[in-house]
Amino acid sequence: MYTPAQSRQYQLDMKAREAAGKPLPTLSASDMVIIEKRMEEMKRQMDAVIKAQFKVEVTFGKARSNKQPFQGAISIWLSGSKLSGDGDEKVYECNRCEALVHPRAIEGGYAVCHQCGWQGGCPDLVGERFYKLTEQNWAVAIYKAYRRVGGDADIYLKYHPSDIREANKMEVRRGMGGDAIYKAREARRPLMYSLERIIKDTGAGADILGRFEALVKA
Repeated sequence: MYTPAQSRQYQLDMKAREAAGKPLPTLSASDMVIIEKRMEEMKRQMDAVIKAQFKVEVTFGKARSNKQPFQGAISIWLSGSKLSGDGDEKVYECNRCEALVHPRAIEGGYAVCHQCGWQGGCPDLVGERFYKLTEQNWAVAIYKAYRRVGGDADIYLKYHPSDIREANKMEVRRGMGGDAIYKAREARRPLMYSLERIIKDTGAGADILGRFEALVKA
């Protein structure tokens, strides 16, 4: 391994050899093996799927509208993908200081807030936050929940079974045949905006609030 100073000197020496018409040194077979292994490891790291520690779950009521405020709820979960494939675990809020109370702080129906020291039963914890907001303000609420978990979350949107907008889409597609109906039913499944996609979009210059608003309007 070269230090930065040694690396710069090596490059200068190689340029001097090239300018003098001297042959450049070639890599040995063992050096090539080391380089190939490092390149393979870098590729594995780059190809690795980014797994979020949390899920921010948003559930909308049946009167979802693009013009009027509508009801819904936001909850936070520990992702099962980070729990050796086990199911998701609910993350609560302290009813005194609003700090997050993780499942490991709950045992036998008894919870402890490690921020303010509150102790009590699980029924006294806050499991969801309920809102009645416009689409734009829903995007802000989702962003705040996303920031609460340090930006380490996938976003899930769920719709009420009798969501008016989704029902209208289904009625339109019924007149278009079987494939359209199937696509409509698929569209009613929960939407996910993965952390990996969030990182890629914002890395490419997208505004995160704008992306959340587009998700709400989808």
